[in-house]
Amino acid sequence: MAHLVHRSVAVRRGRPEPKGLDSILACMTPVGWLSVLAAVGIVVADLRPLVESGALGVVPWTSLAGPLAGAFADAALMLMPAALLIGFPGVWHRNRWLYRGAILLAGAQFARVLLDVLQTWILEALSPGSGGGIDPSTLEGLAFAVLSLSIGLVSIAGAWSFADGLSDAGARPPRLLIGLVAAGLVAAMLAVYWPFLTSSLDLSQVVGWLNILGFTLSMLLIALYGVLAVRLMAGPFMRLVPRGAWVAGALGGLALLAQRTLSPLVVWLMSSPEQAELATQVSAAIGLLGYVAWPLILVSALLGLGRGTRRRRVRSPLMRLYVVSPTD
Repeated sequence: MAHLVHRSVAVRRGRPEPKGLDSILACMTPVGWLSVLAAVGIVVADLRPLVESGALGVVPWTSLAGPLAGAFADAALMLMPAALLIGFPGVWHRNRWLYRGAILLAGAQFARVLLDVLQTWILEALSPGSGGGIDPSTLEGLAFAVLSLSIGLVSIAGAWSFADGLSDAGARPPRLLIGLVAAGLVAAMLAVYWPFLTSSLDLSQVVGWLNILGFTLSMLLIALYGVLAVRLMAGPFMRLVPRGAWVAGALGGLALLAQRTLSPLVVWLMSSPEQAELATQVSAAIGLLGYVAWPLILVSALLGLGRGTRRRRVRSPLMRLYVVSPTD
């Protein structure tokens, strides 16, 4: 008969958790490093005209504040995947929609800047007398229009995914409020831009249909940005954690919503010569809001936006056992 002679407990020692810079590097993935490299590339592309023209060191820094802030705002959107990885380790497991949305939005921004650089290079190298634009009726112009629409589709997918990720993190304001904000933004844009679009629209050409498609995608993207902004702004009121991250995100969402709200107002003011000065001031305010919106959302991501996401538990359905012929 066998009996127990000796029992020992094996203790498994885990590696100490990294701290400081090592903890940041441990959270990064190849996608995060790609976003950092792409952000550097965007800053270089945005500041290239200033360097080539010799404006740096000659023009006052107050005049360069706008281009520098614009380059930083573009880089902030590109850094969103890396910021989520740092502020919310394991985000790709616990809130995949938030992470995917950040990747898609960053990819669309990088593709948009790359397309602008490519178009500028073509104009400078092949068509120096084109007047600053590629004719959409040509093969090159049609290709650029299709690429621009494709980038718009990626932006729509990114905004939709990011908004769903915020919902998974707990930002679920009333659906009526979300619908009213989205519908209001679309209605304002339609009221202002539709007369200009219909007056010069020619559906007998491919360019006219491309304009209709681009306008439709723009309306959908504006509505989704409204949904995204409302969900960000709802975070502090719903007492989501980390609170600092949601407060910064709410400020960024407020700037994003104000930017989209004031854009049709500028077009309406510019239609009246008496309101030209006010239109200039509102346009400057829109530019300032564009400079701070995504940097604030970047700060919220670094502070742990979405870290309070709860794991979804998949429960097995209830089962009942019926005894038809009971036996001893």
